[in-house]
Amino acid sequence: MLEAVQWQTHAYPESGDRPQALINKQIVDESDMVIAVFGHRIGTATGAAQSGTTEEIERLRAKGKHVAVYFSDAPIPRDHNPEQLRLLNEYRKSLTSNTLYWSFETPEDLYRHVSQHLAKSVPRVYQELLASGTIHLLATQLPGAVGGLELTTQPVEATNQSSRSEPFKMQHVFVGQFPDGPKLRLTATRQFTVTQMDYLDENGARVASDNLSKSNVSRMVSGKGQMLEVPVDHAKLIQIHNLKPRTGTSSIPMQFRLQLELGGSKETRTIPALLNPGFKNINNTTTYFMDVIG
Repeated sequence: MLEAVQWQTHAYPESGDRPQALINKQIVDESDMVIAVFGHRIGTATGAAQSGTTEEIERLRAKGKHVAVYFSDAPIPRDHNPEQLRLLNEYRKSLTSNTLYWSFETPEDLYRHVSQHLAKSVPRVYQELLASGTIHLLATQLPGAVGGLELTTQPVEATNQSSRSEPFKMQHVFVGQFPDGPKLRLTATRQFTVTQMDYLDENGARVASDNLSKSNVSRMVSGKGQMLEVPVDHAKLIQIHNLKPRTGTSSIPMQFRLQLELGGSKETRTIPALLNPGFKNINNTTTYFMDVIG
């Protein structure tokens, strides 16, 4: 399970040191990775670094933690602070020799990049935590806390005490468009059942759910593995869309949360996606619809 930690939500009042030093002690030093996003400001100096963000980046890099940095290439606001922008550009330039950072132009670009990069970086972080014994310690102290796809060893079906099957792995793709779709096509290494699919907004709050039949079991497809197509309720996508005012055809971040059964064990997976509103001709009528990308 991934937990997003921010000082605004996870820090608490304390005295006796610099504010950033207290934040470091409370939350930064316990983090397993950091995602840093810069717009057109570098931030407020902390007394030890140009900003809290840069101090956290360098602090975690020194500890060998995974650091992902993103810079905005969007147009600069007319009321921007030139000195802040200058310092930010200098810091960005200083990273070119030892950091592979990413740039983005829109929030949708950032969402897409982070989703793609997390799928690659989280397994690496997991292996590091596993090697250090951190995951075993968490599992001992908080049974069931190390759950979900990315930060857990997957359940296996043992034919005897000394043999195990390969870890459960799953891939997904959205296929089709309204009115014949969309559908969530799942491909996995072992047979599985999807018992429930939740529709989550961009903040992870559940908006709607589909309770699925336990007969909704994957089947073996030659050359591809276990496969299952889960229908996506277009009306529930509209609910996500209508949560707050939108303009034009801007992409809308959302998530799908799947409840899985794997040979008697249960597992939860969350799939990030983007809703792309558009128009199409259906039965000679121009229809507003939601396309799903993820």
